[in-house]
Amino acid sequence: MKNIYVITNSSLNNTISNLLWIRRITPNNALFIILNFENYKYEELLYLKKIYEKSIIKNNFFLINVSTTLKKLFFYPALYITLLYSKLNIILLKERFFKFAVVQPRYRWLSERYKVLGQILPSFKTILIGDGLSGECLRENPPWLKSNLVNYSREREEILLGSYYIYSIYNKNKSNKISERFSKKELELALIDINNVISQEKKFIKTYFEIKKIKNKFNKIFIFCTSTFWEYDRLCIEGEINLYIKFLIKLLKKNDYNDQEDFIIFKYHPKTNPKKIKKLRKEIKAKLNINSISDGDLEKRLVELPLEILLYNLKNKNDIIVSGISTGIIGSSYLFKNINIELGFGEELVREYFLSDELVDKRLKQEALISDLIRNEPF
Repeated sequence: MKNIYVITNSSLNNTISNLLWIRRITPNNALFIILNFENYKYEELLYLKKIYEKSIIKNNFFLINVSTTLKKLFFYPALYITLLYSKLNIILLKERFFKFAVVQPRYRWLSERYKVLGQILPSFKTILIGDGLSGECLRENPPWLKSNLVNYSREREEILLGSYYIYSIYNKNKSNKISERFSKKELELALIDINNVISQEKKFIKTYFEIKKIKNKFNKIFIFCTSTFWEYDRLCIEGEINLYIKFLIKLLKKNDYNDQEDFIIFKYHPKTNPKKIKKLRKEIKAKLNINSISDGDLEKRLVELPLEILLYNLKNKNDIIVSGISTGIIGSSYLFKNINIELGFGEELVREYFLSDELVDKRLKQEALISDLIRNEPF
């Protein structure tokens, strides 16, 4: 009996999660259909293929690019027929000849890529590998996010086979047979595989060179990570920028920032609107005297480079200070012991800038959760 898996691929963070799961199973007895939804150029698809070839025999997987609306529509009939056939295989043949599952970050993820057409996809068995970098999500959205664009559920149509994670917001004191946690060693090996591939790619060579130069030249390195508060209607754009400025000033003062000896790397969230980046750059330049990256192309490459890969290349450097304002820092906190994480904005700034009492409450709960997961659930 052969196992067939349709694996969804988006950012490199998602690729890390996929690799973690592939390493956990026995890939030699399976066929993998990898659907890439990230907007990669041809040469980028080639290095993505190299990454997956680290864990899967070349003849055992197909990489299909569905990154544009046209490509998604073109592939939709094949996807629909494949899911329908797998459903009939369960009902009529009791999975006698093959087993099939969709591997995705959370419920409804694949469906959402197809918007209206996604609602009518046939039911299927699914394996969840976590939101972001394997943050377990056993619902259709993380609890602190509310999507105004999706108002349907597919939990009944997507039958859960298993959930794999690095960190989980759910109570693990209770027995949960469907959830398995990845180990620190598994995460390290996945990062090594991806780092070994992309460090040799033309697109990232300059990025790696600059990271090495910054590492050797400066004393303290601050990594300031942003989020998507404005993009998800939790703050107005001016409010989010002012929040960052105030938090950054506080962060630099607390850690004795020296504008001659220290450096700041701004790590923008991959879904950050370019308009916000432009406004934030302008405000920082007007209000702060800091050393930071001025090359826009290099800044863009850093957006695509996972935080974990960045920190992996700084792992022998002391005095790394990272802003821990989202769950994206949790995996790194378990792996890299040379980093100092400044957790959250704190209640005063949250109440000042978030747009409603409900949003304030959700944000404060999220900050408490991040703090708890970092302190109490290491590998």
